[in-house]
Amino acid sequence: LEKIIKMKNLCVVLYSGGCDSTLAAAVSADKYEKVQLITYNRSGFFKARENAMINLERLKQKFGPDKFCLKIIDVNNTFKKIQYDNYIYYIKKYGSICMSICGLCKLAMHWQTILYCMERSITDVCDGAVKEMSVFPTQNMNIALKDTIKLYEDFNINYYNPVYEIGKDVEKTLYD
Repeated sequence: LEKIIKMKNLCVVLYSGGCDSTLAAAVSADKYEKVQLITYNRSGFFKARENAMINLERLKQKFGPDKFCLKIIDVNNTFKKIQYDNYIYYIKKYGSICMSICGLCKLAMHWQTILYCMERSITDVCDGAVKEMSVFPTQNMNIALKDTIKLYEDFNINYYNPVYEIGKDVEKTLYD
């Protein structure tokens, strides 16, 4: 019970180290005692840790050294399971498959985040999704983002996008 109580004022931020997720982390710093940044790594990602570390140091300078904690999680196995399990079955059933690597990779990240939060009784998760990036289905409210919110709700986790409406002004807002 003590662990659960301690985690109530903690937020997880899916963190790439880019402007969007860094602003989401900064917004979270104003709302939570602690902010757990999670950066995912898998084959094909380059410098995930290095990119995250650059703006993590800036966040620590602004909000103090104890506000943020960064965890790097490998998502290779989860991604492969989502990508390839039942692959032959679906080819036989549907004749062909149109795979979206980015969408399946993002699903693997969300699934790992849900597991991470459930293991630690964390109830709040956010990321740097912005409306201007809605060309990507995972950041489009009408295609996948509403379903992602619902997925987290199914596990009693509040998933939200604090910088979604800021959009193209993220860099200036972060700078200010």
